Amino acid sequence: MKLHTHFGYEIIHSISGMTEEHALVALQHHEREDGSGYPFGITGNDITSYSKIVAVADVFHTMISERVYKKPTPLYQVLKELDRCAYGSLHPKVVHTFILGIMNKMIGESIILSMVK
Repeated sequence: MKLHTHFGYEIIHSISGMTEEHALVALQHHEREDGSGYPFGITGNDITSYSKIVAVADVFHTMISERVYKKPTPLYQVLKELDRCAYGSLHPKVVHTFILGIMNKMIGESIILSMVK
């Protein structure tokens, strides 16, 4: 499974019009600020800015999505977990910009509440 970052890099790198930076996002989107990610365990400034953005979006999408092996995590728990990771594995400015964007998008929106058993 961890090889998908390498496969994505190679595919994007081979597409005409795509840049090295585009391919690096596919390669680095599972790297983490604290070095706990993969495929190389790089940290901080060695991770491209776009990779840091995609990392936050990927974590959000993974947590909020239903999978065969797991139920979706409630939004408030996802945002809480992202905030917790903002000073460790994920870049704080990216996380807080993302959370602010989500929160601002919710202002004025209608929702339907239901009881799920």
